[in-house]
Amino acid sequence: MTRQSHIISTVLAPAIGLWLRSQAEQIDNLQVNIEGGDRQILSGCLPQVTVAACPAVYQGLHLSDIKISASGIRINLGQILKGKPLRLLEPIAVTADLMIRAEDLNLSLQGPLLANAMVEFLAQMVRSGQLATQGAIAPDALLNLKNLQIQLQSEQLQLRGELLSDPAPATPVTIQMGVQRISEHELEFNQLRLVMAEAAPVESGSFRIDLGTDVKLEELTLAPDHLTCRGLLTVNP
Repeated sequence: MTRQSHIISTVLAPAIGLWLRSQAEQIDNLQVNIEGGDRQILSGCLPQVTVAACPAVYQGLHLSDIKISASGIRINLGQILKGKPLRLLEPIAVTADLMIRAEDLNLSLQGPLLANAMVEFLAQMVRSGQLATQGAIAPDALLNLKNLQIQLQSEQLQLRGELLSDPAPATPVTIQMGVQRISEHELEFNQLRLVMAEAAPVESGSFRIDLGTDVKLEELTLAPDHLTCRGLLTVNP
């Protein structure tokens, strides 16, 4: 066994695995593949790393299947060889392929990250005036959603739950929308339709969400039983 392969199998791959597990709540069936020449690896630069897992849970998001890859990763190899944890020395660009089944998406709604995103999504609709001007929800209402369920359709989704709009009591609500990737940094939600109990359906146009500069969304596909996406994101030390 060469020194390079020994370092990869006994030091680097386990160190990457430990680092990934420290970033997530759950990672199952983890596979780590490291490629590169001796000189680069021994200098602390990993030319190519590919990681796969199924399933994984990250910040409350249940990912049915995930594959990520990155190149030119600079790490603290000297410290790792002394038993210290892996640490990134500079930001890296990561290519990610995700698949989320419908049941995992609904599990994700039980966590704060996606649930809060849905509340903020509804709040943006209200602040835009598209709903408030039609009397569906007061523009200054304090909003919350509970008992959320998502149903996926081809390039569309339907969100069901109970709307809490202080001081009004909880009201069953259904939100239907189309989802479209507009650019690497923007998603558009269109054909918006909100149905509340004892109220006429409210339909509005569309609005867009900026994903930020650290995310580049290349593909997004919604199917009846799952969604898939591919993109690049920046991971900072």
